[in-house]
Amino acid sequence: MSSSLTSSSSIPPSTPPSSQDAQYIIPPSPPSLNLQRLRNPRAPDATRDQRLQAQSLHVAGVKYQEIAVQTGLTFHQIHYALKHPAIPTKRPGRKSKLTNDEVQSIIN
Repeated sequence: MSSSLTSSSSIPPSTPPSSQDAQYIIPPSPPSLNLQRLRNPRAPDATRDQRLQAQSLHVAGVKYQEIAVQTGLTFHQIHYALKHPAIPTKRPGRKSKLTNDEVQSIIN
């Protein structure tokens, strides 16, 4: 049994494939891809004006697809614009330790 494993007469010698072998035909290259989109798959952020425009178009009855064509936004950006206010509200922060009079005296 060990003699059959050591004999290399049943295994053909490994040779590089020739261009005539049908089984080694190189497949055609894929169609050209948008390489810029592959390098930066993230779309630029929507501006406040674009979000307002998307909201006004949606109120007018325009569908997402048409809004995307008119504004240049993606579906997800339009969805976000319609679910969130276009004008951000001021977040409450830490209260000032100075009164308005103290601030004015420092400024002047």
